[in-house]
Amino acid sequence: MHSLKRDLRATPLYREAASLHQRLRRPGSGQISDAVELQASPVAREAVFAGTLVDRLEGVPPTRICRIDLDTGDCRVATFGPHTDRLPKYSPDGRTIAFLSDRDQGGDFQLHLLDVTTGAVRSTPRVEGWVEYHHWSADSQRLLLGVAGHGADISGGQGAVPSRRQSDPAPGWMPVVESGDETYQWRGVWIYDLETNRVQRIAIPGCNVWEAVWCGRDALAILSSSRPGEGHWYRACVKTVELGSQRTETLYQPEDQLGGLAASPNGAYLAVVEAVCSDRGLVAGDLRLIDMGSHKTHQVNTNGVDVSALEWRSNTRLVMSKNTNGPIHAAIR
Repeated sequence: MHSLKRDLRATPLYREAASLHQRLRRPGSGQISDAVELQASPVAREAVFAGTLVDRLEGVPPTRICRIDLDTGDCRVATFGPHTDRLPKYSPDGRTIAFLSDRDQGGDFQLHLLDVTTGAVRSTPRVEGWVEYHHWSADSQRLLLGVAGHGADISGGQGAVPSRRQSDPAPGWMPVVESGDETYQWRGVWIYDLETNRVQRIAIPGCNVWEAVWCGRDALAILSSSRPGEGHWYRACVKTVELGSQRTETLYQPEDQLGGLAASPNGAYLAVVEAVCSDRGLVAGDLRLIDMGSHKTHQVNTNGVDVSALEWRSNTRLVMSKNTNGPIHAAIR
C-alpha cells in the first residue's frame, strides 16, 4: 500500500510548474502579469485596470490600479497598496477614479478616490461592512456603494465562501461557532457624497440588496430578496427605491434568476439578464428590458446569444458581453 505525499515541493513536476510560473509571473520584478476590470476613460485616450504584480509565488497575488495610454501603450502603476486595490471606475467627467482597497485591514474593502490629474489618492469615510461594488452618479457628484456585512457569503463557481469576520481576532484555521445572529449576512446600499465627504446608509426595510444601480438622479433600481443567504438569491426580484421617501416598488418578478442589472443614464430604461443559474455572479441568458415609464418588460432578441454582462454607453445604446467572441450592441428606440 502506497501513501500519498503531502509535500510535493521536491518532485520534478512541482519544480517544473514553479519554473513556468517564475517565467510567466516574474515575481519581484514589478512586471504587470495580468489585467482585469478594464475601463476606458470617457474623456481621454486612456484606460484603467486592476493589474496583478507578483512579489512571491506563495498565496494570492495582490492587484494595483494601473493606467494605460491607449495611443502609446505606456502603462503606469498608480497605487501601491498594501494588500489589494481593485475595481477602478472613472467618474463620468473623467476627473476621478474610484476604486476599492483593503489597505487598512485585509479583507475590509473600502472606497478610495484617485485624482486623474495629480495622481493623489485619498480615502473616504468607512462604511459598516465591506464594499462589494460601486457606481458613479451621472453628474459625478455621488457614488452608490453596495455593502456586505463582514462574514457575509461570497459567491462563486466553487460555492459560497464566508467573507472575513473583522471582529474575530482568532486565526483563520480556528472553527467558527455560529450564534444564530444573522445580521452580518445582510447586504445594503450606502451613498457617498463628494462635496460633503459623507456616507449615508439607505434604509430599505425587508430587502437584502444583491445588486443596486442608479435609476435617474433620485431613484435606485435593486435586485433584492426578503432574506439574506445565497439560497434566497434564487428568488430575487427587481425593485425601484425612491431616495427621498425610500418607498419601494416591485418591477419584475422572474421565473428564473437575475443578474447584471444596468440602467440607462437618464433612468428611462432598465436592463437585466435572466437565466437558470447555478451560482450568483454566473449569469448568462436572456436580456430583459424594462421601460421605466410604463413598467412594461419585454425580451430583447439577441439572435440566440446568451448575454453575460451589460453596460449602457448612452441613453439609447446598450453594450452586452456574450459567451462567444466579441460584444454585441443594442440600439433602443
